[in-house]
Amino acid sequence: MKKYFKLHIVAAVSLSAPIYAQNDQVEKLDETVIQGGYGDGISNLELSKKRVSELTGGSSVIDTESWRGSIVKPEDIFQGDPGVFARSAGTGNDTRLSVRGSGIQRRRGSRGLSIFLDGAPLNDADGSFYTRAIDPFNISHIEVFRGGNGLVHGATQLGGAIQIYQKNGQTHPGGEVIAEVGSYDTYRAHFQYGEKVGPWDYFFGYSYTESGGFRDHQDWDSQHVNFSVGYEWSDLATTRFNFTHSESNALLPSELSRTEFRDDAQHFLSTSDPVIFRDLATFQIGQVTNWKTQNGEWNFYTNYQYLDFDHIPVLSPGFNRQVDLDTDTVQAGLSGHHNYTFLGVENRISSNLSANYGRSEEGGFTTTFGPFGNPFADIEFINTSVNWKAYFENETVWNDKHHFVAGVGYVWSSRDRKIRSANQTNDTGFDRTYEGFIGKVGYRYDINDESQLFANVSRSFEAAPFSEAEAGGSSSNDPLDPQEAVTYEVGFRYKNSWLTSELALYRSDVRNEFVSLELVPNVNDLSNEDTTYEGVEAALAADLNEAFGWNGEFKYQFSLSYQYNDFTFDGGVFDENRVPVVSEHVINARFEISTDKWSTGVTIDWQPEGVYADNENTLEAGGFAVLDWDVEWKFKHNVTLYAGVKNLLDREYVSTVTSNPAVSNFAPTRFISPGDGRTAFLGVKYTW
Repeated sequence: MKKYFKLHIVAAVSLSAPIYAQNDQVEKLDETVIQGGYGDGISNLELSKKRVSELTGGSSVIDTESWRGSIVKPEDIFQGDPGVFARSAGTGNDTRLSVRGSGIQRRRGSRGLSIFLDGAPLNDADGSFYTRAIDPFNISHIEVFRGGNGLVHGATQLGGAIQIYQKNGQTHPGGEVIAEVGSYDTYRAHFQYGEKVGPWDYFFGYSYTESGGFRDHQDWDSQHVNFSVGYEWSDLATTRFNFTHSESNALLPSELSRTEFRDDAQHFLSTSDPVIFRDLATFQIGQVTNWKTQNGEWNFYTNYQYLDFDHIPVLSPGFNRQVDLDTDTVQAGLSGHHNYTFLGVENRISSNLSANYGRSEEGGFTTTFGPFGNPFADIEFINTSVNWKAYFENETVWNDKHHFVAGVGYVWSSRDRKIRSANQTNDTGFDRTYEGFIGKVGYRYDINDESQLFANVSRSFEAAPFSEAEAGGSSSNDPLDPQEAVTYEVGFRYKNSWLTSELALYRSDVRNEFVSLELVPNVNDLSNEDTTYEGVEAALAADLNEAFGWNGEFKYQFSLSYQYNDFTFDGGVFDENRVPVVSEHVINARFEISTDKWSTGVTIDWQPEGVYADNENTLEAGGFAVLDWDVEWKFKHNVTLYAGVKNLLDREYVSTVTSNPAVSNFAPTRFISPGDGRTAFLGVKYTW
């Protein structure tokens, strides 16, 4: 029996970084006023807040200026966003990232949403992306467009789009140096400098981190380089060139069984168990050009990116697949909008056209008798992806109150796999094309300048990445069908002098979701399954001084975000079972006290219930509540000291689980990735 929207009332004192940004006052559309840019590479925080406040669905802005404490992992960036589920996995700097459950079961890398850096895609051509390529230090601010709200930005998947704006010489002039030390032999350093000189501006940022990791054999290190050069052709046109490079190396300790986790969460099983290196290097270079017209603007991007991913087992008495993946991707896109009047009614038409091509060579072997592997299992895949996307959307404004949005688009994708192997006979290649329509119908009613109601219906389409579009499963030699979904969403945004809040309720009927079930270690059976994703996203930020009329030196802030995730299979052998990996309730909140000189706050990260690791719902990890504390002191006008403790009470908890692990009759099923224990840090920041 299908379940429909259910709102669970949760009483919680919750407390996390107040990254749910307050929306600016909503401005009315005007045919002669240029609205905020749509990925121009120089967008500022105020434009982003305004852009988000104009949408007909759930969205948010992550303001990095409000970050407190040590932001080491991508999961820390999204901790307080009501629509993003982000949890550390495996290595210390890997994060499982999902919006509204899209791609939540992915094991290696992520899929299910589009990530953009300054308007250009970070995804590979087949739709995969890796969170390790993101450097928190180089981020200016982030926009999250959930579900169908990402269509106009070029995101056709169920999850929507995450737009990351990096620092540049216009938004972050001057220099900054950060040095930090923390538990488990963790060290970080960052340098940046930006400047505007006439029509030019430039920015350089470099970050380095190394850590011994919470667990044995979990050492990792990373470095990131960001170089940006912008040129203003005139007051109406700008081109920005971006170069980014990331490199990270890590040991990947084995997952733990329930018993092993309870005995010692830090334990690395033994020297007879696998030691795995998981290394990633990325390189991206591109440009984004923005030019304004009398009643609109255009953005044009081109970029090239290279990714080198290595998964190398060293000690491997069982089955462990070595992977050596090299990917080249070329991408281009044109987007824009135009304000016009038709029959006395104001309109804005927006468009997004994009194309990309990617080619990867994936080699490796399956080891069965030690580190040199079985020569009869050597194999190499040559994968080619091509995608063409077009989307057009029109917004009509009636009586300055009613906003009607209608959009339609088309996606064409191909996935071609060739196999080079003299010894491998069980795998075959494939060549398949996918095509489908995407679209959205939305409505927004402005109750007043600070309160809105919204609703929308959207359709998403996602061709399978190569990790999902694989031949050779037990049931078929053909790649999976594309994943499609229809999503219904209603909600509101409200703001007054002391409170900013948002509530969104959604339901997604997903057809042909990509599901991988591990039958024996490293042997997957791939299938399409129908699922239903229902959820609630709620967030608020409160200025308690304004709310209670408190005066004085001290300022008190409170923020809260809540997710309700009711994700289930719809039909088939797993009918009504919960989709694994994601928790049903995710609560995050923060209370902060500050003055002009210092601030301190506490954060609670709370999942009252655990998560399942398998489609059968037989493997379960328990819930948790983790308390963090941080303090920051402006020692001088340009010197800031900060410190804190994550997991203050040193709770043992499960950060995430391996989806659908093989269940063995001879050994315990290992599926648990523990969260870090108590972690202290101390840092200093100097600016000029």
